[in-house]
Amino acid sequence: MMLISLFLSFLNLADAVVFNLTSVNGQLTNDSLLLRSLRPVSDPTFDFSIDSLFHQRNGNNNYHTGDVSIKYRRGNTAWSTISTAANRKAILSQLPVSQSTIATTDLSSIFHNAGLNVTRIWADHNGDLVLIFNFTNLESTPIELGGLSFPLEVDNIFTQRTPEFVQQYCSFIDPYIGLDAGYAQVRRLTGTGPNMVITPFIAGTHFEGWQFLSESKAQPLKYQSTTYEGGYGWVVHTKAYVEDEWADAQPWNNPSSRILTPNETASYGLRFTIVPSVSEIESTVSSLGFPVAIGIPGYIIPKDTVGRLYLNLTARPSSISATPIDALQFTELAVPPSTWIGYSVTASDFAFGRVRVSITYSDGRTQTLHYWVTENSTAIVDRLGEHASAKQWFTDASDPFKRAPSIMSFNNETDDLVLQEGRAWIPGLSDEGGAGSFVLMAMKQTMNPVTAEINQLEEFVEKTVWGGLQYSTGDNTNGVKKSLFYYDPETMVNFTYDPFINWQGTWNQTAATHTNRTYDYVWVSLLYWALYKASRVQPGIITRKDPTWYLQKAGETVNFAFRNNTSGLPNTLYTDLGLMGESVWESLLGDLRFEDMGGLAIALEEIFRKRQAMWANSTDPFGSEAPWDCTGQEGVYTWSQYFNDSATAARVINSIHGFDLTVPHWGYNGNARRYWDFETAGNPKLAGIERLIHHYGSSLNAISLLDYYRRSSEPSSRDSFYNLRVGYGGSMAPLSNIDGNGFGAMAFHSYPETLAWDSYTGDYGPSFVGHYQTSGSYLVQHPDFGWVTFGGNLAVDSAKSTVTVYPVDSLRRRAYVAPLGLYVVIESGRIDSYTWDYSKKVLEMVFKPLSNKAQETIFWFEQTSSVALGRMVLQTDGLTPSRGGLILHIPPPGSTITWSLLERV
Repeated sequence: MMLISLFLSFLNLADAVVFNLTSVNGQLTNDSLLLRSLRPVSDPTFDFSIDSLFHQRNGNNNYHTGDVSIKYRRGNTAWSTISTAANRKAILSQLPVSQSTIATTDLSSIFHNAGLNVTRIWADHNGDLVLIFNFTNLESTPIELGGLSFPLEVDNIFTQRTPEFVQQYCSFIDPYIGLDAGYAQVRRLTGTGPNMVITPFIAGTHFEGWQFLSESKAQPLKYQSTTYEGGYGWVVHTKAYVEDEWADAQPWNNPSSRILTPNETASYGLRFTIVPSVSEIESTVSSLGFPVAIGIPGYIIPKDTVGRLYLNLTARPSSISATPIDALQFTELAVPPSTWIGYSVTASDFAFGRVRVSITYSDGRTQTLHYWVTENSTAIVDRLGEHASAKQWFTDASDPFKRAPSIMSFNNETDDLVLQEGRAWIPGLSDEGGAGSFVLMAMKQTMNPVTAEINQLEEFVEKTVWGGLQYSTGDNTNGVKKSLFYYDPETMVNFTYDPFINWQGTWNQTAATHTNRTYDYVWVSLLYWALYKASRVQPGIITRKDPTWYLQKAGETVNFAFRNNTSGLPNTLYTDLGLMGESVWESLLGDLRFEDMGGLAIALEEIFRKRQAMWANSTDPFGSEAPWDCTGQEGVYTWSQYFNDSATAARVINSIHGFDLTVPHWGYNGNARRYWDFETAGNPKLAGIERLIHHYGSSLNAISLLDYYRRSSEPSSRDSFYNLRVGYGGSMAPLSNIDGNGFGAMAFHSYPETLAWDSYTGDYGPSFVGHYQTSGSYLVQHPDFGWVTFGGNLAVDSAKSTVTVYPVDSLRRRAYVAPLGLYVVIESGRIDSYTWDYSKKVLEMVFKPLSNKAQETIFWFEQTSSVALGRMVLQTDGLTPSRGGLILHIPPPGSTITWSLLERV
């Protein structure tokens, strides 16, 4: 055991106990010996804990690392609760008794009523901080520990701090709720580290549950608010919670408890280990002796997808089982010699939704993985469109707010439209919560246009959007209203407002007709652009207008948002911020040029150029209309790459590393940090500050991550492969939001008492925008796993030296062959397969039409990275240039395009 220095002292005579280890320096509070500060030796300016703010939240029921809460009983009595956080009285502490012990605390006075002797030990283990609790049953009857929670506090407090400070000095914590292989990861918001993993230190400290720690919100730091999410606890035993507070939810893991016989002692412990970068989290966990799982393409498995699971382990699995039984099947694969073992993963026909996979190892440990099974990706997207068309189509011509016809927000709980709401934008067809439904309907048409759905969207534009939601005359022409719905009983005397709704603060007619929210313009512009794009996918499907009319309206809508009014003032607010969904505007620019609207394209490009130049010179360019957010990254990245500012683009990726993660859990893998959007777009019954699972940040952040991956000159490297995994997890996330009937939920409630999808469609539309933008297939040669594919099924023929991908993503019009750095995109039809002959250095790609759709398409290809192999040369000749690409005829049974590799010398 290496220890540079270890000592106890009093800071300012009464403030803290200080310790110095080889990996971290820290402080414990002198009175209760809770963790106050934990600074990595590699960067002592950064603190994982809240030292500078500790004095503002050190009262009763403020949870800190080093606290412990239990739920216990003797016999079959009701569960009782004790927490060290409940009463901050002075506690006698022992000095270290050995070189490795920092402090030992006798907590028995707190747990006296439970008949328990409890000690807490802070210690050094190989330079890492460890936290140990010993529980001894002092009575003559058994005691059952049905709940055991260890609070884990990090500095996620943004209240009264600048964005620059938050980015530099704050962090997020996220769980892998994987039992004996579970861990928590703490990511610094710079995205560059150092970071931290928290792992079990004593056998039996398995990660069974993840608990939000409720505190009073009446604190100066504004606990559980937009600027302070709050804290969480690692729950080892959940039986009592599942029987009490969590009784209405399906827990992530089977609940457990621990029965202590008289005089028996149970010990639990956690270890805190520094990790240099996010891509090294898993290798660090593995180095500590824990099994690590990597799922490809992730942990959301459509039924037509053959996934892969790789386990890095010290003991072989003795069994792998799924709950529900046989929902997933695992078949061992042959993989290149390494410490990994591989399995194919296939879903059963009956499976849909959550699937827990339990892996029992020969050393007795159990690991759980958490999957989501959905229908074939194209089928579930079609159901989304069918639900919007059949269930969300509002046609009441007598509606006094003139919202008919339209695609409205939907409440799955009541199986009805949301026609009245205190948040006016939701029934008012604007903002993300109200525009989301027509956006998802529109973007779905860019993937697979359906005549009936297109007709509804065109009617919606003609009768409700143009001249209604969007001004068609006067100085405000092209201005987008904040809402068509409003609360104004004095003017709406013939309309009955729901008396059970809280109307306090709801917009009146004047407020609703304001046109000053830039974000709203994205959604209307995407509606127009998607209709134009549908005509490119299936010519002739647009009938009410010429397709170019929609394209022009898309451009003019964007242009208005960034211009000044007749008084010389900006038309809208937030034009200096990156906007959700604006990555589509890059395609809009190209389409405007292709349709001879170059003047409008030039005007928009200049707008985007000025914004990007401003971001490039900002220390924190990721602002939002909210106090903080992760929504600005998409726009900042898009235009930074567009204008060749790779340095700012790299800053975006680092930022996303702080917000997003990968763990073996469908809900957290690729998930972006968001926690207030239930308040703005969710069912009011559950609206509040709560960590959201797969809200739109997941897929929108994936846009940047996957584009960045395609630019990597080392696509198989650890760092690049990490971006691919996190990005593809975010890309597939919106498929989990769609239920079997096609209802698309805004997000999943992560609190253990709920663990269910929100019943509002809300702002799911932006999620689907991100899914459209990122849907595609990837072929990668991994140093440990061999050939793998994301978004495809793989066939490797070693005898012929070929590897073939059969795309199964929901779009099937984009493919990236990582060893070649080759990115291929087609406008319509589908990529049926592509084969890389790594002996002959030839790539063949087969294109086919969609049934009864366009039999001619345009395809584009580009080597987006300077991979070492060389330059790809198109061998197929006779193709006519068009729109920056090449025209390809794809009559049944399809066409094949061939490239050969011109190797570097």
